[in-house]
Amino acid sequence: MTDTATLDRARKALGEHAWREAYKSLSALDADGSLRAEDLERLGEAAWWSARPKESLDAFERAHAACLSDGNVRRAAFVAIRLANEYLERRDSALWNGWVRRAGRLLEDQPEGVEHGYLELELSRGVALLGRGSLDESMERSKRALDIGTRFGDET
Repeated sequence: MTDTATLDRARKALGEHAWREAYKSLSALDADGSLRAEDLERLGEAAWWSARPKESLDAFERAHAACLSDGNVRRAAFVAIRLANEYLERRDSALWNGWVRRAGRLLEDQPEGVEHGYLELELSRGVALLGRGSLDESMERSKRALDIGTRFGDET
């Protein structure tokens, strides 16, 4: 059973961008393996902002698995896109490709949603940063991402 007060404190710390405090609290709770998918994502975020890239990737990978275990395919795809983005930043094309493909497979039978836009954006970035296609393809994917985001009210 997760310590509710510690979890509330960690969530509050995240909201205040107190990354190290959030990381410390979430890590303590994670030691017993009781964090749910969304809190594993929070742990990944806190680790990232606390300059703990290895721990961040580990938390996001476990969040992805937890989303799948919970049957939350769309969120699992979103986390896979986040992981792809992290590997793209590291210029690790093999892991980027694996996570992008995983996200694509998860979304192929889902009704269009913001996750599809984020996937298009990630693919556009891959074209630009890894040379995985033409500039025209990158622009088309970016336009599709913007269109999807606009239609679903998520223009980030």
